[in-house]
Amino acid sequence: MKDILVHSKLLYPIKLLYYSLRRLEKIIYYFFFKLGLAILFRNISIFFKKNFELFRLFLDKDYFDKFSNYQFTAILNNNSGDILTSIETLKQNIHFKKQNEWTLPQEGLKYYTGDCKTTVIVIGYYLAWLKIPFDIYTEFFLKQNPAGHAFLIFYFGNEFYFIDNNRGPDIIKMQDFNPSEYIRVISHVVS
Repeated sequence: MKDILVHSKLLYPIKLLYYSLRRLEKIIYYFFFKLGLAILFRNISIFFKKNFELFRLFLDKDYFDKFSNYQFTAILNNNSGDILTSIETLKQNIHFKKQNEWTLPQEGLKYYTGDCKTTVIVIGYYLAWLKIPFDIYTEFFLKQNPAGHAFLIFYFGNEFYFIDNNRGPDIIKMQDFNPSEYIRVISHVVS
C-alpha cells in the first residue's frame, strides 16, 4: 500500500506536466489557427481594396458616364439588340491579364484586359445599364488559390444565367446552385 502511495506521488508531477503540455498544445494550436484566419481575412480585404466601394456607389446611384454609355450602346447595336449575344461579345473582348484587385468598369472597358474580376465587373455594369438584376460571387479555393474566382449570375427572360471569364452565359438551374458555398460580393436588384 505504501508503495502505491509513493508511486502515485511520483506520478502526480508527471501527470501535471502532461496535462499542462496538452493544454499548452491546444493554446498554441488555436493561436496559429486564429493567426491563419487573420492572415486570410487580411488577404481578402486586400483583394477587395481600392475601387470596390466606388463601383458599389456607381451601382447604387445608377451612374453611367458618357464613355460607358457610348461603349454599351455600340456593343448592343453591333449585336442587333440581342442582349445575350452582346454579353458574350463583351466577355470575349476582355483579354485575360492577371490582376490583384478589383478594377473600375471604365478601366476594363478602356483597356479590355483583366481577369475574372474585371470580366464580371464590366458585365455587371453592363447588366445594370440594361436594368437586368445580377449577383457577383467569389469562391475561395484556399489550398489551390487564395485569391479565388469571381463569377456572375443574372436573371433574364425567366432564366438564370451563369457567366465568368471562361464560359457563359449558360442557363443554370438554381436548385443546383448552393450560394452558401460562395461569398456574395455584390447584389444588384432592379426595382
